[in-house]
Amino acid sequence: METARPFAYNTSGTIAGTIQVGNLAVGFPTSGFTNSPQFWNGPDEELGYVIAQAVSGNTQPTPIDGVFASVGFFRTNGLDENEFIQLANTVSNSNYTTASEASLGLTASGYWNSYVPPPTQTPTPTNTQTPTNTQTQTPTNTPTNTQTPTQTTTRTNTPTNTGTPTQTPTTTRTPTPTTTPAGSVCVSGAGSVGINGTYTYAGTQTVDGFTRPIYEFGFYNILPQQYLGATVWTIYNADAEGTNYYGNTTPIPQYPYQETSWSLGDLGVLPLPTVNAFACPPPTTTPTNTPTPTRTPTTQTPTPTPTITPSPTPFTSLAGSLLFNGSNQTLGLSPGVTFGAGAFTLEGWFYNNSNFNSKGIIGSPVTSPTGCMNLYFGNNTTITSDKNGGGGSFSYTMGSAITTNAWHYLIYNRNAGGLTAVYIDGVRCTATSTDTLNYNTATDTVSRYYGGYWPGYWTNMRMTIGTAVYDSSLTTQVNPRGPLTSLGNTKYLMLGAAVTTDTSGTQTVTNNNTVTQTSSVKPF
Repeated sequence: METARPFAYNTSGTIAGTIQVGNLAVGFPTSGFTNSPQFWNGPDEELGYVIAQAVSGNTQPTPIDGVFASVGFFRTNGLDENEFIQLANTVSNSNYTTASEASLGLTASGYWNSYVPPPTQTPTPTNTQTPTNTQTQTPTNTPTNTQTPTQTTTRTNTPTNTGTPTQTPTTTRTPTPTTTPAGSVCVSGAGSVGINGTYTYAGTQTVDGFTRPIYEFGFYNILPQQYLGATVWTIYNADAEGTNYYGNTTPIPQYPYQETSWSLGDLGVLPLPTVNAFACPPPTTTPTNTPTPTRTPTTQTPTPTPTITPSPTPFTSLAGSLLFNGSNQTLGLSPGVTFGAGAFTLEGWFYNNSNFNSKGIIGSPVTSPTGCMNLYFGNNTTITSDKNGGGGSFSYTMGSAITTNAWHYLIYNRNAGGLTAVYIDGVRCTATSTDTLNYNTATDTVSRYYGGYWPGYWTNMRMTIGTAVYDSSLTTQVNPRGPLTSLGNTKYLMLGAAVTTDTSGTQTVTNNNTVTQTSSVKPF
């Protein structure tokens, strides 16, 4: 079953049911949903360590066209501490050496992360005391009852050998008051009525050394679960375990919980059911509950939360990205790309970790050769194209500032007739240009023009010459949801898997001053 939680950009006070990390409100584990601020669900934490960051200005792309988020996520490829350290150092521009240090440093810097250090405290005191109890048990237990109360609570663990108490106090004993292993559990008031009913005890289940009772009702199962120091109920469809419902188990015996689907977009955020540690009463209350789900979908369906929740799912994962230091690292292209006088498109994902003042995308390191294309950011709202050697330039202004430390998608597109536009995250610049210049010599450098270098990441950069991939007359475009492919007129395609690979097969690529590749830092 997947493990995820909601996040929101929040600069006000702590929201009930959440923890506040920097400008992030984080559900714990899934409480705290509101529509103001908007909550967005994070990636599955079972697949890798997750780092979340606040994105001011609501500029983070999402799978829904024209919808942007105020939070962004990074995730390692697996639960590997070394990979987590590398990702943390990359995201926060730090030099952590241990996973615990990285986790604490990220939190102090306003990033939330899912890394939890392995439990090292429990074995130390328990193992130290165990031999002491063993040695004193024979001479002391019989004449002295001092140890008897202690042994009474651990006597259930005694048949599992002396080592068992190491695990039992930290896992089994905590959920004991809420499991009611010999009875039933009643779920009522849920907006998804198929979940309501009496769940019958069906034995126990052991996961990661934690044994807990499990109850069944039709296709659904409910069981208590220890999660980040709290005991929660988990309800899931046995035929579709990607659909999970979580809830807090306090106060006892009623357990209010927030019901949210992360796999089925038609469920959404539904009313708070009640979980009682006994069988449901006769169906006299059923007519009262029935109108609730009927009313709720009409009110809650428009909320973007259920649709956006599986945000990582629709994307096909990219291979990685290339990191440029902003001071001397570039890629050299041979024979280079001649943009010419006709249609063309340059596009790609970028991540700026510094600022946008005079930062090169492509160009020439010097003012010669005359006639090649320079493309660069003038500042955080302006992108400029320039014919090298004083041949003319055009500036394109965006309606809002482009944020640093976040992934964005750039499209620079010229139609066959010269109509030219820049799009950031699918939104067109405030005014187009009619650019009929002939860029008649080859552009041979990526991440630099004569005025500055690029600081940060690029991936899936594609240059297509002779045809326009997009139409500059449109006010919006759709960002790609997977790796780009080489088209008939593609002259350069960098997919982020290797520094010197051109997937179009056109360019010989030179790595100048050790540009590096990473597989963990990428838009999705």
